[in-house]
Order: sequence, then C-alpha cells, then structure tokens
Amino acid sequence: MKAMIIDVGSNTVKYDIFKSDGQSFEGIGRDSTVLGFISYIDKNGIPSKEGVDKLCEILSGYLEKAKAEGCHKVLAFATASLRRCADPFGVIQTVREKTGLLIELFSGGMEAEMSLQGVLVRHPESLSGIMADMGGGSTELNFYKNKKSIYLVSNPFGALSLKNEFVKDKGGALGGYADEKELRDIYSYAKGVVASLDLPSGAGEDMFIVGGSARAIGALVGDLFGNCEEFTLQELKGLAGEYSKMSEEKAELLRALTPQREYLVIPAVCAFIAIAEVLGIKKIKVASGGIREGYMSRAVMGEEF
Repeated sequence: MKAMIIDVGSNTVKYDIFKSDGQSFEGIGRDSTVLGFISYIDKNGIPSKEGVDKLCEILSGYLEKAKAEGCHKVLAFATASLRRCADPFGVIQTVREKTGLLIELFSGGMEAEMSLQGVLVRHPESLSGIMADMGGGSTELNFYKNKKSIYLVSNPFGALSLKNEFVKDKGGALGGYADEKELRDIYSYAKGVVASLDLPSGAGEDMFIVGGSARAIGALVGDLFGNCEEFTLQELKGLAGEYSKMSEEKAELLRALTPQREYLVIPAVCAFIAIAEVLGIKKIKVASGGIREGYMSRAVMGEEF
C-alpha cells in the first residue's frame, strides 16, 4: 500500500510517498515546491487570491503525481502556514472545492507531537532529549523522557518569518542575504522568546533539529567541519561566523548546498544557536525523520488506513 503525505508549510509545500505493509513503512519518493505562503498573508491575516490559487495549483499537481504513482491514500496537513490566517478553514474549504483534497490543520502542540513521533521512528535509540522543529513560520520544542513528551511549545518564529521580519533586501546580487546586524537581531529575538518560557529540566543536553532548514544546516556544517549529522554548539557558532559576511563565493556555495533555502538557512542557524544556548545544549543532531514520518506512523497504526 502506498500513501502520499502532503505538508503545506509556510515556505514550501512538500510531499513524501511511503510504502507500507500495515506494520511498518519506508519512504520511496519526495519532492517540494517553494511557495512562501505566509508571504501572501497580509497584516490582518487575509491571504491573497493569488497565494491560494498557487497553493491549489501545486496541490493539484501533487494529486496527479499520486495517481501516477498508484497511491491508495493522499493525506494532507498544514501548520503555521494556515494558523496565521484569520480564517484558516475558509482556505481549507476553497482548497477542497478546487482540488477535492481535505487539509487537516495542526495546532502547534499537534505539530510538535507529530514531529517527535517521526524523530523516534527514525531514531529508536533515543530515549530522552529535546526536539526543535523549525518550519517557515513556527518552531516547535518538545522535551521527552523515556520516549514520552513531558513538555511541548510552539514558538511564533520560523526560518521564513525571521527572514521576512529582520532581513531587508539591500539590492544587488547579495542584497537578499542577512548582514551581521540582522543576524544578531534574529539571535536576540529568538533567545528572548525561548528564555521567557517556563522550561523543564532533566531532558539532557542532546537536541534533535528537524525540518528542511535543519537538513540544510547539516549540509553546511558537513562542508565546513566534515560531519553533517551530529555537531556541537561551537561548530554551529563557527558556521554562523563563516557566513556572517557574505561574498559571491559563499553565496554560490549556499545555492549549491542549500537549494531553495539559501536566504533562510543562516537566519535559521542563528535561531538554533539561541535555542541551544538557552537550553544548555552540547550536542546537536540532524533528525532523519520528522513531521511527515510522524503523520505516516499515525496512519500505519490504523487511524487513517
């Protein structure tokens, strides 16, 4: 049995195709399309018709792909991309009328739970720790002990929203990249948000980072220090320092190693540094599973199939 899981994120619309025997599953295909949906939402929470139409166009293409691949189920969910809308269910209804696809809207807590489930599916050896899932518009933190969540929270910032709020386009070939002051402002803002939380203790000093920005960071750390899956806070700070002053050569490397995320990845690095400092993290691991694996895991357990 095959299923396509579609993730309507704030920056990208992604899908994974999984093959399942009813007991376990494996990923057999994936793709993503940059939309930047939150950029189509005005200050009153109203998405533009253009943004909704583009979303419907992407989803219609994914449905055609699912049919061609012989998928038995197509399941879709949205996170901060629609939570930021004043009327998210109006968008969901429009999408259903135009494409036939019903999108499930996740709360921040649900998003954190699904992401943690996806991490634990792919990393069953991890008994306790902290998960930080950064999307385009929010960052979920989930503390867990003995594979059970003990605290979770959704923070109102993500890689795209940080870039949109703090980084000004200064013009020219390098004008879209964050400068040193903007990166410091992102760091300070994220640190202030996380430091204001009433966080638990005792989950350990290891943190899994989850999502597209996390994987992009892994690629950059791997290029700089040789290990893309596990690294220290000091190495993450070294990465931020390396890219705090942009050049044509560095921009070219970003485009090669982090396609579609070259403007977002260093702001994400600074936010992850802030989170790690507040939480006292020593070791950072890039998770090989995340929210779509968590959603598929729920489906395999019988709630959808």
